[in-house]
Amino acid sequence: MTTELTLQGQQPFIIVLIALAMGASIAISPLLTGVSLAMLIFTALLLFNIQTGVLIAIAFTPMWNICVLHLNIFDLRISQLMWGLIFIAIILQKMINRSEIKLTNKLTKPLILLIAASFLSILVSNYPIISLRESLQLLYFALVFSMTIGTLNEQRLIKKAVTMLLISGAIFIAFGVYQGITGVAPFPQIEINQLGNINFVQQGVWEQYTGSGYFIKRANSFFLSCPATAALSIAILMIVMSLIMADQLEFKKKIALYILFTFGTLLLFMTYSRAGYIIFPFSLLLLGWQKKRNTLIIITITGLVVGVLCLTPAVSSRLQDMFSIKESSNQGHLTLWLQAIIMFLNKPLFGYGAGTFRIESTNISLFHVFYRSMNVMAPQTRSLYLTTAPDAHNMILQTFAETGIVGGAGLLWVLYATLKNMWTAIPRAKRYYGDIFIGLFVAVIAFILINLTLNAMQIEFFWVLLAMGYSAANILNNKPKPIEI
Repeated sequence: MTTELTLQGQQPFIIVLIALAMGASIAISPLLTGVSLAMLIFTALLLFNIQTGVLIAIAFTPMWNICVLHLNIFDLRISQLMWGLIFIAIILQKMINRSEIKLTNKLTKPLILLIAASFLSILVSNYPIISLRESLQLLYFALVFSMTIGTLNEQRLIKKAVTMLLISGAIFIAFGVYQGITGVAPFPQIEINQLGNINFVQQGVWEQYTGSGYFIKRANSFFLSCPATAALSIAILMIVMSLIMADQLEFKKKIALYILFTFGTLLLFMTYSRAGYIIFPFSLLLLGWQKKRNTLIIITITGLVVGVLCLTPAVSSRLQDMFSIKESSNQGHLTLWLQAIIMFLNKPLFGYGAGTFRIESTNISLFHVFYRSMNVMAPQTRSLYLTTAPDAHNMILQTFAETGIVGGAGLLWVLYATLKNMWTAIPRAKRYYGDIFIGLFVAVIAFILINLTLNAMQIEFFWVLLAMGYSAANILNNKPKPIEI
């Protein structure tokens, strides 16, 4: 199946329209010239080869927050422009060449259920504009998910996508390590308001005290939160470690991957993410179980990781905080989870409205009984988590709270179908492609688990990683199972 396009029909007209749009952005602000030209070049590339465009967009996913355009209703990022242009190119391909990239798959039904629940929640939302914005954003992510699956339909494309992701992952890790060591990001984040005014936001490390009194500086990368940085790092590290164990990989490439794994682990440590500290060794053991021939090596590496975690005073202090109800972060997480559960029980069918947890959760008062009975709630927890918490710190609970049982069921269906598809493909995972697939499998599981304390539904990386795992499994499941002799 080809994804090539020829310049005919409506394509020159589309190029003119896009060029005018780029010209308008240049008129708004001359500093947008570079971005505009890059998007124009990217558009021209899509007209000849959509697959390459998708691979570039996949590589950009860890760096999606580098530039933000703040509009009246929503924020726009370069990655969204890229995926939007890919969607236009796919539609043009269907109109002109009829050489299709399928946008439907076996996960279309659960995706439709999830999206429908989000849009239905607008009807019951006290903040319909916010719910509409979140629903449209979810529709966008579903399209990213479907376009990735439809494009990555061959082993060579999965291999290229993983390579691109590892290259950008190396940049992501280098950015975070630099920021963790120097205390400032290598370059500022670019924020543009609706008037075209550009603001360069210089970010540094997060500073805080642990429950035991240790002062820590938490690193992050590409302007994400520390827990989100840990989540992306773990996903990348699982793919890296799986390839390190590959028999068919050249020694020089393995050395490069070992270096990447070392710095990635360093970045993970510097995030001081407690969820990351738990999920990382668990994921390594899961990887060792899947790659049986290298189990001893991975168990040894896991032991070293756990040893460093336990022996480093600041890290050990963070881990000990996990078991203290008096620690403010624990109280905050429990509060948010309890708020989400109460919200779901109050409106179990369609929820409070997509994207409204931050607002509606402050109106939930029943959880105060829980903390008054224990008399342990810290003042900083009360002020932080009851007024400004951006999400429920749990992807699944927040989906149930905002979109009810319909939306929650849709999300669980998507996750279950993806993992089931990947699980059934494991017996067919052989040789180098099998090593790539196992890495993706463990990365997907790790990313889902760590999002029991985060909410990654609103970033491309979650959907792209899920789609890459599903596509890699599809390729294996469509081949006959090898006969063991």
